[in-house]
Amino acid sequence: MGKPTLSCVKNNRDANSDNYGSRGSGRRQRQKFNHDKWLSSTPSRKTNVLCLGVSYPSVQQQLLKENISKQLQLLFPKPCVEQAIELVRRKILTEMDGRDLARCVSLESANQTNAYCASLESGAAYSQERHLCAN
Repeated sequence: MGKPTLSCVKNNRDANSDNYGSRGSGRRQRQKFNHDKWLSSTPSRKTNVLCLGVSYPSVQQQLLKENISKQLQLLFPKPCVEQAIELVRRKILTEMDGRDLARCVSLESANQTNAYCASLESGAAYSQERHLCAN
């Protein structure tokens, strides 16, 4: 028997066309979108850090708790260490809550991390997303 002709190889490929896309051809196939999938398609580049004995006060919730009007102009409206100092000086946060807020904010801004906290403290209005009141 001689070499197979081009038409024979072509017909062989056509006969196995169902398997052509499923075998390792080097092609990337797009996955169908799954609405029930709870993981994000791209993983977060931030690392998660659990701070034990540290509280994470929510500035907006604390302002509402203290019945401070929205007309109050903070010198540092964005979350930063200086904002925590300003809130302590204006007696909106206690020194301990201001210290903890400064620690969490500085940890998140400098290290590409998400800070989560667990403590038994019940002083200020704490962030529901980042603070767990537990022992």
